[in-house]
Amino acid sequence: MNVAALITENLAMKRQAHRADPRAESTRIIELAYEDARLLAAEHLAGLPTSRRYSPLPERRWRVAVALAHLGGVYDFGKGYTSRDPDHLLHCLELGRQRALDNPPRLLTRLPNSRTPKRFYPRW
Repeated sequence: MNVAALITENLAMKRQAHRADPRAESTRIIELAYEDARLLAAEHLAGLPTSRRYSPLPERRWRVAVALAHLGGVYDFGKGYTSRDPDHLLHCLELGRQRALDNPPRLLTRLPNSRTPKRFYPRW
């Protein structure tokens, strides 16, 4: 088989997977952002800095995790996490996760245009 035929077949399989579950990719990104936001919240509760400079996460994942925390109402841009109560933090992160799963573009409005996930929705 030549490379062009393999590429065409791969694209057809991706289209079929997207038609079967169009929110699969956005759900995967949101679940990953939820885990990353929990990691950042744990660092905040431990007294460690959660800024981009000191975070163990890559920049794009850090931005999406912070946007999810902002959607939950426990993160202010420029100030960081606003709560020190672990139960409140987890509740608000779960609330942000549920809001993002209900309406995925709502999470994208919290991101700068240059930092949106590259393939949140397929382009075909």
